[in-house]
Amino acid sequence: MFNLILLITLLFTSCRKDTVKFNTSASEYFPNSIGDYWEYNVHDSTAGYTDVENYTVKVSIVGIKKLVDGDDAYVWQYEYPSMIDTNYIRIVGDTVKIFDLTYSKTLRDLQFPRKIFIIPFSNEQRWDGKLLLTDSFHVYPIESMATNAGVFTNCFRIYHYYLAPNTEYIDNYWFKQNVGFIKMDFNHYMLNPRTYQTWSLQKYYLH
Repeated sequence: MFNLILLITLLFTSCRKDTVKFNTSASEYFPNSIGDYWEYNVHDSTAGYTDVENYTVKVSIVGIKKLVDGDDAYVWQYEYPSMIDTNYIRIVGDTVKIFDLTYSKTLRDLQFPRKIFIIPFSNEQRWDGKLLLTDSFHVYPIESMATNAGVFTNCFRIYHYYLAPNTEYIDNYWFKQNVGFIKMDFNHYMLNPRTYQTWSLQKYYLH
């Protein structure tokens, strides 16, 4: 009897372990399903300062929320060591629209997504975002990109430049279809000393 119970327990444990297999690709070109998960190592520094931080950010799609216009958006949760942030993402036709907590509360907010990506990506593709003044995106192909999550071939680099009064963003996103963003570089100036972040994919679990 004891052996039977032990066997059942081992089988149950084995099945539970098999339910989560990291570094599995998604069925969607731009993954956006509840349960999708990415884990990044972040290298964080500020111009003029010697301190450099390294920490982990866990990104999960945790649900669906109706925004102020009554339409659904997927809830992306960003778990930092000391806080949790949230974005809302919609994919409408070929357009990925990204909203944050602050600018998603009014109908006017929803006219100006924080970022826009036009998919599928292609070489030399260009588009403008919805933010005022300069908000532009350019796409470049790259043969491969390596992170701790693996070596990814046939990727794209999306260059984003945003310029407004007292604000400048110079960002690069490396994207692999059916996986998502495998690396991100953020170079931001907003009156304070310029900040630099590099996000590198460590592991992922997708549907």
